[in-house]
Amino acid sequence: MQKKNLSDILEEYKDESIEKVNFDLKKTDYEIEETANNENYKNNKNIAMVIVSILLGIFIISSLSLGYICYKYYEVINKKNNELNDKKQEIEEKNEKIKNLEKDSKDLKTLIKNTSTYYVRNKLDFFDNHIVFVVSGGGNYYYNYDCLQSKFGATSYSFMAYNSKAAIARGYYKGGC
Repeated sequence: MQKKNLSDILEEYKDESIEKVNFDLKKTDYEIEETANNENYKNNKNIAMVIVSILLGIFIISSLSLGYICYKYYEVINKKNNELNDKKQEIEEKNEKIKNLEKDSKDLKTLIKNTSTYYVRNKLDFFDNHIVFVVSGGGNYYYNYDCLQSKFGATSYSFMAYNSKAAIARGYYKGGC
């Protein structure tokens, strides 16, 4: 719509009646008002579009930020889970070592006990087979330890210990039990 200055408008309506001019003025007022309303509508529509665009931008940025934060927490949780699993594995390995060491300790104690028993048994067998006792005042007889205990018991006596060959060489005879 082209703008007219006042003289052009007056020239246009000089031969017209007042009613026609009033009608045209009302029509022009209506057109101006309608144009203003259209401009307001366009301005309001533009403002609404700007607001929607801003809100959409805020929503997208918020969504991306939240996604990034979730991803970082996921990474941290995965890292901590891996560390936890490594520690659990380490604990299992150490528990297995402890169990093996306890078993080895038990086996070693049994071996020491059996070795000690074996040693003592061999020592006793040696004494029983090679060492004899001659009791003072008991005649010309010698006795092994078991026989000495059964013959003289817990009574007090003095004795000499020899190997069996030395006792025989000194003139002692094997005493009966």
